[in-house]
Amino acid sequence: MPKQLSMKIHKPTLFIGISLMFFSLFMPSFLTIDTFHITEDLVISIRTSQPVLLINVALQLVTLNVLRSLGHYCGAFLIAESIVITDNNRWKMLIKALIVCVIIPPVYFMVEQFYHIHYDFGVPALALLCLLTLISQANYNLVSIIKKVLMVTSFIAAMQFLDVMPTLNNLPFGRGETSREVKMIAAFFEIEDTLNFFALVFFLLFFFVGVLLFFLIRDENKLRLISELKEQNERMIMESRMRALENRTTMELRHLVHDLKSPLASAQVLVGVLKVSAQAVQANNKTLEYFEHIENSIDRMSNMISEILYENHFSLLPTKEIISSVLSQISISQYSSLVQVLNNIPEQLLHVNKIRIVRALVNLIENSFYAVDPEKGKIVVALDEHQIDQQQFVKISVSDNGKGMTEEEIDSAWISGYSTRDSHGLGLAFVKQVITNSGGTVSIQSTVNTGTTVVLILPKGELSNVS
Repeated sequence: MPKQLSMKIHKPTLFIGISLMFFSLFMPSFLTIDTFHITEDLVISIRTSQPVLLINVALQLVTLNVLRSLGHYCGAFLIAESIVITDNNRWKMLIKALIVCVIIPPVYFMVEQFYHIHYDFGVPALALLCLLTLISQANYNLVSIIKKVLMVTSFIAAMQFLDVMPTLNNLPFGRGETSREVKMIAAFFEIEDTLNFFALVFFLLFFFVGVLLFFLIRDENKLRLISELKEQNERMIMESRMRALENRTTMELRHLVHDLKSPLASAQVLVGVLKVSAQAVQANNKTLEYFEHIENSIDRMSNMISEILYENHFSLLPTKEIISSVLSQISISQYSSLVQVLNNIPEQLLHVNKIRIVRALVNLIENSFYAVDPEKGKIVVALDEHQIDQQQFVKISVSDNGKGMTEEEIDSAWISGYSTRDSHGLGLAFVKQVITNSGGTVSIQSTVNTGTTVVLILPKGELSNVS
């Protein structure tokens, strides 16, 4: 089976690339040979017979051409860079080559139509297209855009110096009107060798800088990639250790539950025998009532132990009982006074694991506390009915007026091990696991510097859910 094309777009890079392309269309309106006084300096160099001034004019011309070319070449390069293609090298090379080669010629055409300035599409331009196409294949997306723009600028400058080399006059180099004039005057002054040497030195200098930046960018990208892989490995190791710890804890809990249930079962049997004996001797109603309470307490304790150990052990509970347990757990915490409960459906039943759903809600309240101002903070736990596609659900939302979360933080929030406050990062992953196991969904809505709301959607519990 051939590999499918997998493509992602890095939006910030794409936006910068497109912006540079549009900016390059306006550059000829204020960057002209008159801006740099090139024509005036050429005339002065001829009148005063100053060959040195001609070298200065050549440098000004190269600077002008570099600035004019910067927008569309860097823009095309960044647009190609913004498209990240994996799993298919053939498509990657073809698409990126098309982007670079298709974008730049129309810019040349539009500039000529709008400003009547002819951008010569010679060997330097073709060389730049090939060079940018090759560089864009590397996908160095872990390196800053500024460094990549500096690299492209170095290559552009290097190629522009070829346009003022008299020795390349008979080849497709420097066919622009001003470039030809510079080389003609150099021949008139008989300083062609000097101009050749000047252009060659700067060509080699900028090309070397471009190559050096390329290797630096490549190495930095590799180091950042290695760092990311190291973080992933560390996260996997931590998750493996946590699973091992959880498995060991589960085994210890099973032994503990067995040890707890054995005396409970004995107590339950003894209470049953005593109850039957009391009924046989026709004991008073108060004694029988006491035995009934003892039996019910033992049953509740047995169910609680099962819920602690088995995550798929569910009970049918009203929401008021769940919230009561949550408030009981946080009653001695420093943030209990910040919590406000709005339970509009106190009698509504939920089919959940009581211990785990309570722990999940406490985790969400704790997360909200760490995000709010301890004095002005506000945490609201609201319970309401919720309808999706004509099906009835229970909506539990935990809202705060804290610092909020960015989109990147929201995307990473459910990853086990991720944390923004030096904790183990297991809270939200645990919440998602609990809600998913209960047949529900969980989502985060947040605005930076405004607050965060975590929304839990759970199916309504019915008496038919209990076997």
